[in-house]
Amino acid sequence: SYLQTSRMDLHLVRVLCFFIGNFCVWYSLSRIYLVNISLLVSATPLMIPLLTFLFFKKRIGKLKLITILIGFIGTALIINPQMEPLKLAHLLAIILPVTAAVSLLSINKLSEKDNTITILFYYAGLSSLLSFLVMIPKFHTVAPEMWFYLGAIAISSTLFQLFTTKAYATGNPQDISPVTYFDVIFCSLFGWGIWGEKLTPIIFFGSFMIILAGLYIIFEEKLTPLFTKRKKLSS
Repeated sequence: SYLQTSRMDLHLVRVLCFFIGNFCVWYSLSRIYLVNISLLVSATPLMIPLLTFLFFKKRIGKLKLITILIGFIGTALIINPQMEPLKLAHLLAIILPVTAAVSLLSINKLSEKDNTITILFYYAGLSSLLSFLVMIPKFHTVAPEMWFYLGAIAISSTLFQLFTTKAYATGNPQDISPVTYFDVIFCSLFGWGIWGEKLTPIIFFGSFMIILAGLYIIFEEKLTPLFTKRKKLSS
């Protein structure tokens, strides 16, 4: 049956990550550039090795640790490129890649026993229930002109969750993760073209550090044998 699951705990973890991550996004979007938010989400591959070390005791090599540190420096530059005093929006934005990484690890574990439809069913049902409970104290009628935007958000979010769950459940995460960096390109164009957001050299430098570090971590297993083979040949 599509409704049967043996890992309700992981479904709850994923929904909580969704709720916390989305709260951080909506709060930060009005205070931080769109491209900055996208770049912070792109730092997710940097968080996954740390989380696997904390929860699964998977060892982190020295080179990978240095790479993660470089990525975190880039993240710090993007969060606050003007070097202003940190605000709540900056601190909440740091949570984004953490919740995204936990969510992806949850999908990976859930896919071992649950199919895509089951994962999406519990995700949609539990997240809707939680959102409804939080909405009650602040509920008010939505303006008619806003229904178009809410509908667009609902459709695009549903498709995103469907494709993401299917991709990480059936494909190799190392091959899928680099595609997420295209978000940065689209968010940069939208932020610049629609809202007139300025892309400073510091943001470019920070994004380069994150993407470079992220790509190394993603392809580390493929690159390590090449480096080892070259080292043996040179000796």
